[in-house]
This record gives sequence, C-alpha cells and structure tokens, in this order.
Amino acid sequence: MAESSPLLPAHSSAPNPTTSRDDEPPPTPRGPNPKPWTTPSLILLTIAAAGLQVAWSVQLSTTSPYLLSLGLTKSLTALVWIAGPLTGILVQPVVGVLSDRCRARWGRRKPFMVGGAVGSVVFMLVLAWAREIVGVLVGGDDGRGEEEMEEAVRGLVRWVAVLGVYGMDFAMNTVEAATRTFIVDCAPARQQEAANAMASRVISVGNVLGFLAGSADLPTWFPLLGNTQFQVLCALASISLGITVAISTLAIREDNPLLDPAASSSGSGAGATDTETFGPGAFLLHLLRSARNLPPQIRTVCTIQFFAWMGYFAPLFYGSLWIGDLYAAPYLREKPDMSPEELDRLYERATRVASAALLGSSCVITLTNLMLPLFVTPTYDAALGEDSDRRGESGGRWEAILEVLRIPGFTLKRAWLLSLVIFSAGMFSAPLIQSVAGATVVMVTLGYTWALCIWAPFAIIGAEIRQGKTSHRAQERSQHDIEGPDTAEDMPPVPKSVEADEAGVILGLHNVASTAPQVISTITSSIMFKIWQKPRGTSGDRSVAFVLALSGVAGLVAAGYVARIKDGTEKRREGLQEGSTAPPRTHVE
Repeated sequence: MAESSPLLPAHSSAPNPTTSRDDEPPPTPRGPNPKPWTTPSLILLTIAAAGLQVAWSVQLSTTSPYLLSLGLTKSLTALVWIAGPLTGILVQPVVGVLSDRCRARWGRRKPFMVGGAVGSVVFMLVLAWAREIVGVLVGGDDGRGEEEMEEAVRGLVRWVAVLGVYGMDFAMNTVEAATRTFIVDCAPARQQEAANAMASRVISVGNVLGFLAGSADLPTWFPLLGNTQFQVLCALASISLGITVAISTLAIREDNPLLDPAASSSGSGAGATDTETFGPGAFLLHLLRSARNLPPQIRTVCTIQFFAWMGYFAPLFYGSLWIGDLYAAPYLREKPDMSPEELDRLYERATRVASAALLGSSCVITLTNLMLPLFVTPTYDAALGEDSDRRGESGGRWEAILEVLRIPGFTLKRAWLLSLVIFSAGMFSAPLIQSVAGATVVMVTLGYTWALCIWAPFAIIGAEIRQGKTSHRAQERSQHDIEGPDTAEDMPPVPKSVEADEAGVILGLHNVASTAPQVISTITSSIMFKIWQKPRGTSGDRSVAFVLALSGVAGLVAAGYVARIKDGTEKRREGLQEGSTAPPRTHVE
C-alpha cells in the first residue's frame, strides 16, 4: 500500500507499538508483493530530473557561443568546460556519502536536492548577467584611460562568467546526484527499470523544452526576463528547475532516516550527517573501500561509462559549435571582413540553427524513451523473479498488448550496444560532412544514443542496488527467525556486496567513472583546438569535426564492454543453476 502512493514513504515509518525505545523502532515488515507504483507516481518521483535537464540543455547549447562572444578562444572555452567533469568527480561522491549519512527528518536526499537547486539558480543568473554585475561593481571612472578601462572590464566579465560556469556545475551536480539516488531509494526493486525509463522520458522532455526555447526569439516573447537570448534562457531554466524540484520534494515522501535502525545506532540527531566523526581521511577510505567492493555488474557498467563518456563529451559540448561553424562558413567566405557587430549577429543566428538541430535530437530522444521500453524485453526486473506478480497486477489485457509489442531477444543490453555502434559511426562521419543538413542528420541520429545513455546504466545499477538490499533484508529476517531474537543480536553482521544504505556512494562512484574521462576529453580537445582552430570569423574551421571523429574510437571500446555485461535473464539463469547445485543452508555463515 505504501509503495503505491507518492505521498507515502516506500517503507512505512509508523512506530511499532511493541518498541521498547522510542528512538529505535524496528522496521515495519513489508509484504512479499507490494502494489507497484502507478505512472503518475513515477512521474512525480522523477520530474525533478526534467527541470535539471532544461538547465543542462541551456548550458550545452548556448554557453559555448556565449563565452566566445565574451572574448574567450575555443581552446580556453574547452578548458572552462573542464568545470563539468571536475565538479562531477568531486561533488557527486561527496554528495552521495553525505546524503547516505544524512539524518534529516524529511529524508536523506531532499536537503541536497533543494540546496543544489537554489545554488544552480543563483550561479545561472550570475553567468547570464555577468556584464551587468561587473557594471555595477566597477561603477564610475577610476582614473584609467577609456580603452584600458574597457579592456579591464571585459576581462572581469570573463572571470565572472567563468565563476558562474563553475558554480553552476557544482550546484547542478549536487541536484543530479541527489535526484538519481532519490529515484533508486524510493522506487521498489522490481520497478527500477520502469522508474529509470520514466526518468529518461522526463529528461528527454526537458531536453526538448530547453532546445525548443533556445531556437526561438525569446527576448521578443519574454522581454521582462532579460535583454538577450541567453539571459531569458537562463531565467526560464531557473524557473523550471525550481518548480520541478519543489514538486518532487513535496509530492514524494522519503523514509525518515531517524526511524531506520542503522540511523539509530549511529547516534545522529535530526539533520546531522555524521561529519563530526567522518573526516577527510575516513571519507577517502570509505570511498576506496566502496569502490573495491563494488559488485561485478556495477563495476562493468562503470567501465562502460568511462569509455562511453570519453566519447560523449565532444558532441554534447561542441555539437552546437560544429553546426554553427558549418552554417557561418558560406557567409564568411562571401564577406570575410565582417565587423564585430556583424559577426555577433551571424553567430547568434548560427546558435539558433544549432539549437534547432539539437531540438531534433531531443525529439528523437523523447520518441525513443517513450516507445523503446515497449519493444525492449524487460530482463533486469525479471531477474527479481516477479514476472507473474506484475502480470497479475497490471491486468491481463495490457500485459498481452505488451507481450505482442516486445521484440524477442531485444534486451536493454542489446539496445545499449546498438546505440554505441550508431554513435561511433556518426562521429567517424563528422570530418566528411560539409553541410548543416548533414550535421543535423548526425545529431538527430545520436538522439537514440542519448536515450540509452540516460536509461540503461541507471536501470542496471538501480536493479543491482535494490536487489542487494532486498537480499540483505531477507537474510537478516532469516537470521532473526532461526537464531531467535535473543541470540540474533550476538551474531556477526550479514556480509553484503552492496551496503544497505550506500546507494548514494555507489551512484557517486558511477558518476566518477562518467566524469573522469571527460577531463581527459577536455584536455585532448583543448590541444586539438590549439593546433587546428582558426580565428573567430574565419571560414574553413574544421577543428570541431576532428575532435568529434576521435570520440568515435572511445564509443567502440565502450560497445565492446557492453557485450560483456550480463542481462537479467542470464543472471537469473546463473542463480537457478547455483541454487540447484548448492547444498541447503540452515543459517547464514
């Protein structure tokens, strides 16, 4: 009953009347077949990811041209983009560990979702209004010449903009880490594939809205939100992020960690995070131990993500520049001596054209995320052995329709493998493309890749985490029933491959595997831009196309590792074989 309502926690937090101590109530037992979450409940659970994706899409599609308009070169812009992976490496594991240990009464993840959203809004507005902020700070004449003063102001504007980029990445990574773990914590084990599929759908909707806004003439439509396209975009992204995070945090109720036996034993008070006993050294050791003890399946997914994101980085951050350069090239050949004002207008049009192409990619992402789960045979949820329960609860007619649509053998693993092959083919073709239409086709085709990128790894990891938690709780109950309540307390703890309360740190480590290679890609891209880039306003710049082509190699390596992972059917088959050969055990060793 609790799992079917978005306004109730996944585990009942009502005190047990037989509890001897108010601060240490035992967990309420859950039935073997709890009612699954409905589609509206899953939407409320995941909608914060949609608002966050609007903000990411604004950053990806328009920030590079905006930084170039401030006077940064492509090589320096590439170094600025190292903010994303660096903050991801640093922030998401920290947020994961701290949220795992958070003891706020309103949940482990919500404080980080709300705090990160507030920070994202602040730094997004700082980035968009960098010129105005510097104008207020500089004030009147300080005695320097007009030309020297103007150059100093431009330099300060660039520094404020870079600060905004770093701050925004720091805050948005906080929201992302907390939101992804929030989904894993709240969705039941058998619906991890469904929950992450819904997350991919709302993310794709956020993508569409973000790129649709970027392709419109926003200052005409929303003059009160800013004077430039970038300012209005940032204002709209801030509004969407705030509203969606508020909806998720208010509509979905987390378990109260103070009512968790693990929380009670830690001695933490409300709102504490155990940081007083968890210093930097212990934090690092905790991360290293967690990384060493990752289950094999999660470790393989992290390896895939390492190589995949080494390739994903370039088209995500430089795809708009690639299309913009192709659009501007004929105009620059026709009139090579454009004034700075004419160049700004040309590249503003180029940015809109690029946003329209990315909008097409987002539409493919949305269509894929809406339709692909209907054709993919669910295997990771099936590995939990609850297929029959799902059929009974879903209704025979609807289940019969789904069975007809599903393609036999087309599993999530194979869909992911296909997406990486398509990605590599598109990247290898980049240096051969000379038109905006051809580049648009490539970017639109890559929508299938992005759809799997935001679904497959999280579905697999989420299923592993929830299955590990479910198995651990079953072992604890079995130990308690066999040994008795008086002797169970003296037994050693049940060994776990996935810690019961470490979803945050596991997803944080997964994010390290996704962001660390982006640092490598950023440095590599900066070097390649330094070698091949041409001055702004010069036609024939092919530097971005060469960077994209190199990304295809990493995509092929990632595809090779996808072939090694085991889907749910293979894992279940192995489990049945082990169960048939292993002798029965009467206690947990």
